[in-house]
Amino acid sequence: MSGADQAIPRFVIGTGRCGSTLLSKMLAKCPGLLMLDEFFAGIDRDSSFTGTQLSGKQFAHQLLHDRTTIELIRTRYPLLMQAGAPTLVNRTVPPFLSGNQSIPALCVALAGAAQKMGLNPFLLTGRATRFLETLSEQPFAAHCRTLFDWLAQQSGSVRGWCERSGASLEFLGDLVESFPQGRFLHLHRDGLHTALSMHAHPIFALQISLRLKPMLAEEAQLAASPPVDISVDPIVRRLTAEAPTVEDCGRYWSSAVMSGAHAAAGLGKDRYMDIRYEDLVADPLRYLESIADFFALDSRQAWLREAAALADSGASAKRLPSLSPHALAALQAACLPGQQLLGRA
Repeated sequence: MSGADQAIPRFVIGTGRCGSTLLSKMLAKCPGLLMLDEFFAGIDRDSSFTGTQLSGKQFAHQLLHDRTTIELIRTRYPLLMQAGAPTLVNRTVPPFLSGNQSIPALCVALAGAAQKMGLNPFLLTGRATRFLETLSEQPFAAHCRTLFDWLAQQSGSVRGWCERSGASLEFLGDLVESFPQGRFLHLHRDGLHTALSMHAHPIFALQISLRLKPMLAEEAQLAASPPVDISVDPIVRRLTAEAPTVEDCGRYWSSAVMSGAHAAAGLGKDRYMDIRYEDLVADPLRYLESIADFFALDSRQAWLREAAALADSGASAKRLPSLSPHALAALQAACLPGQQLLGRA
């Protein structure tokens, strides 16, 4: 592998709840490749990709103090359970959503790298912070590239890195502009199934609520304060009485697909690849070989076979839950623009 191949910025992009976590686990089997999961998930992206010069200390401070969706839910977990939030009650909840320890955005972003390096995520967060604080001023995206390269070097990942964040289609345009040599693999899943999965997931339900109806100043101030009153807390309200409908999730999915299609319009086949989740799980070895070629990765069969074994060929055959005819028609209509763009309708 050449130095140029090692230096390629690689991104797996999608709407979230589309199977990209599975693909990330598959690619993590590639020797010498560092998978970075959800780096951009906990960052205030609206104020990040602006081109503004940041010192290393400023960049580190942002990564440590941005208020993540995980934190908004974690700090309200007892109230949400008391209120009967449908995405949490009677479900298996990950420890990081119900635990007592605050989780900085940077720690969330480095969890995968820490696992590869055999380190506690908080320990790696401390090391990364000290490294970042030594850096000179540069734009946000350049700091990201410097951090990713440092993590690859620290973990012995001679083939470089690949980043995957759940809702990355939303900011694909920023990634394309910020990483002009980047390669972008778009994994997508049937819109109806994806929207239903989003609807049942507390993090995505809150993210969709905030995207479709951004918080006003007073609401944002309440959300930033310690939650005390179930009747007035805006996050509790957005996950209970005003939780997004299935149709809302379908509209969000379509808007993300359309945004991504616009951002990818000028990319050639050497920089943009489109794969269906259903195809990946049905014939994983074939599609992993194509992905390895696109990302300029090791194409030897050993890791590809190991990665292919992670696929569940029955996963894409899940049936839609029992929706009323009206709800199903509304969901189909909400997803139609995205389905058409992806050649699914």
